[in-house]
Amino acid sequence: MDLQEKLERFLSEFYYSDLTKALKEERAIAVDFSYLDRFDPILADELLQSPERVIKAFNVAAAAVMNTDERINVRIRNLPESRDIRIRNLRAVHLNQLWSVRATIRGATEVKPQIYEAAFECPDCKAKIVVKQDTRILQKPIVCECGRRGDFNLIDKKMIDVRRLTAQEPFEVTSGEQPGEITAVLKEDLTTPRMQKKTDPGATLVIVGILKEVQKHIKGKMAIDMGMVFEANHVEMSQTEYEELDISPEEERQIKEFAASPDVYDKLRASIAPAIFGFDDIKDAVALQLFGGVAHVFPDTTRVRGNIHILITGDPGVGKTQILKLVSSLVPRGRYVSGTGASGAGLTATVRKDEETGTWMLEAGALILCNKGMIAIDEFDKMNRDDQIAMHEATSVETVSIAKASIVATLPAQTAVLAGANPKFGRFDPFVPIGEQIQIPETLLSRFDLKFALRDK
Repeated sequence: MDLQEKLERFLSEFYYSDLTKALKEERAIAVDFSYLDRFDPILADELLQSPERVIKAFNVAAAAVMNTDERINVRIRNLPESRDIRIRNLRAVHLNQLWSVRATIRGATEVKPQIYEAAFECPDCKAKIVVKQDTRILQKPIVCECGRRGDFNLIDKKMIDVRRLTAQEPFEVTSGEQPGEITAVLKEDLTTPRMQKKTDPGATLVIVGILKEVQKHIKGKMAIDMGMVFEANHVEMSQTEYEELDISPEEERQIKEFAASPDVYDKLRASIAPAIFGFDDIKDAVALQLFGGVAHVFPDTTRVRGNIHILITGDPGVGKTQILKLVSSLVPRGRYVSGTGASGAGLTATVRKDEETGTWMLEAGALILCNKGMIAIDEFDKMNRDDQIAMHEATSVETVSIAKASIVATLPAQTAVLAGANPKFGRFDPFVPIGEQIQIPETLLSRFDLKFALRDK
């Protein structure tokens, strides 16, 4: 049996009903790799080593099974663990193979059309020449059957939708090292409005795709060093929302038993930074912040946030930084940043020009990437005043609005803020009111629900 026949047999055996559904809806099906591995292990290995050829054959087979001229895309999901790779570990040996990466989306372009097939007409003999487009520059035919060379007229073109994402390694993976970054390209059904919402900046995704090289040009000539791009084949959310969590009956029993114990608050307090003595009020506050409150939405759609913001200010060397670092590492989407190394754009959002396409691209800052988590900001008083003011919207209504270049957007930032700061003179002066000793704008101070002043006696 040739490759085509094998794939047709596999699809008609396992995915016939999915293909019927795909014809009516998005013209794409997601194939589980483990099914293919059980059906034919050699074919599964071939898919990993030369994915472009096999996926092309898969698409043709899907159309043949349904006996249609429509294009049906086959998406591959659930790759084996050996194919999970970190972005920073991608090398030349991994090119043109199928890999799976876990990434947080930091920036995304708008969805744009791209030509994948162009038809030209010869001015002499009126012959039609079709050229497949696989580079960034429109490729024209070199010579016609009648022998004519030169310019040909473009008469028709076929286009697909394309979106480019800036993917970065998630916080949990990169402790104490620079996170790897790569451009991921999404095409066709991966750019539908539903998928666009799922792949907006701030989302953490598992992307299955082919690693490809990108040619670079210097003054019109091809350079010897290449860029790398990840051509996505399948995309899915990697983080389950709290509502979607599966809790086993045994876990449920343990949670209820723990909640019913009379000393539940003491246990929670004792488990936050147990190496730091005292600070019971602060530990109580942090425990409440980790659980968060309930967001209230009133009938007129006014929303009151449920997250608690805490400011710990005090003399140097009392353990503020230790608490901030510990707490930010407890939360799934927690992040620790420090005052002088944090800017308004880095915390909220910024816009930059994409080098390859020349379009403007929205990049999410730390508050958006920590959506539904928490952020610990140390040395809060050392931040520039303008950068502190940029946090006003995020700390009160939990969104970040941006209107720069050609991009106008509002992004969710439901993030609890735990901030640490020193007094203006380094240490507290007992004879001056505390309000005068904290170098934070009044408007921002009012956003913090709990403020603690610590003195080193």
